[in-house]
Amino acid sequence: MRVLGEELAARLGTVGHLTSLRRIASGRFEESQAVPLSELEREPAIARSALISMEDAIADMPRAVLSDAEALALAYGKRPARAFEGPEGWTALVASTGKLLALAERGPDGAITLKRVFVKPRER
Repeated sequence: MRVLGEELAARLGTVGHLTSLRRIASGRFEESQAVPLSELEREPAIARSALISMEDAIADMPRAVLSDAEALALAYGKRPARAFEGPEGWTALVASTGKLLALAERGPDGAITLKRVFVKPRER
């Protein structure tokens, strides 16, 4: 939307900006599911019940299954050396059990760049 505003202004021969922008959805999550911050601060129990698990949050994200050896290496900070098939962009790296190990970005050549690692050596 920001770019659309800039492009409209450029076509009119001027500059422009948005005075407000409100996200009403992001992926499969909608504004109607949100809980106001003031309510979360007032009622801590609501905050616990409103949390979305990491697995639910990334349910629609492409996945790459790591071998046991790759999962162990990942726990020690080593990224998988092989290329992975699938679309470019964010990818969930999971163990053969389905446990989420890390979030990574897959490049056009299938190479993985680690973004967030959630596993420690003893947790694999």
